[in-house]
Amino acid sequence: MQSPAQIQQTILRTLWEQDINQRPVLMRILIYLGRMIWGIARKFLDGDFNMRAMSLVYTTLLSIVPLAAISFSVLRGFGIHNQLEPALLEFLAPLGDRRIEIVSQIVAFVENLRLGVLSTLGMVMLIYTIIAMTHKVESAFNVIWHVSKPRSLARRFADYLSVILVGPVIVFSGVSLSRTVLHSSLVQWLASVEPFGTLLYGVSLLVPYLLICGGFAFLYGFVPNTRVKFSAAILGGVFSGLLWSAASVIFANLVANSSNYSAIYAGFAGAVLFMVWIYIGWLIILVGGQV
Repeated sequence: MQSPAQIQQTILRTLWEQDINQRPVLMRILIYLGRMIWGIARKFLDGDFNMRAMSLVYTTLLSIVPLAAISFSVLRGFGIHNQLEPALLEFLAPLGDRRIEIVSQIVAFVENLRLGVLSTLGMVMLIYTIIAMTHKVESAFNVIWHVSKPRSLARRFADYLSVILVGPVIVFSGVSLSRTVLHSSLVQWLASVEPFGTLLYGVSLLVPYLLICGGFAFLYGFVPNTRVKFSAAILGGVFSGLLWSAASVIFANLVANSSNYSAIYAGFAGAVLFMVWIYIGWLIILVGGQV
């Protein structure tokens, strides 16, 4: 009987010490899946994913309000700032009714935070918090992609700030445009005619998942300080998007069917679940990067 070390060596030889290009298509797919599962399992066993996800949770808690404040100010300039609260509610949908209180507090704080009256030091600290979060995300991605050299400070500031300022406008404008198109009179008329009605219904269900997958794919393609293949970014985005959707349903059911959190943590139950969901989200993002 082989020892665990011998079994590990056998698996490694099977997965890596062969030219998959000379194998049949089905065998290539199986070997690739085996490599992916082995890499993810190794990261979990080493504790690398858990450590980085917990670190990113802490950073996210510090930067979520500054990030929302800047996004809100930019969106207000384009007249689409009202989309921020629905987006946060959708992101925290697995928390159930507890998300309403959390989002209300975030939005209330953001609305009361006037960037125009902040001192220079306050604005610098606001931007620094966001840049620090994005730098930590880049560091985690660089480790996954085996990149040793991070972006320079000047490039980091320019790249991250451009994404922070332009990204929300593109995302929320796209969401607003898709809603406008789906509720237009022409689309409503087409919806009453088959098979267009069924097709449009399917498209309306598919759009949120496409946006999620596209967002993840953008992260995998942009954040690492290296050139990422388009196909690799898309594959990671689709994998993470599907995993995110499945985790949302599972976590929502767990929250709905568990009363222990409320009994143990009382008024802090919502905050605890919020942190747990952020942790799960970062785990999914890191796992998708490993794909």
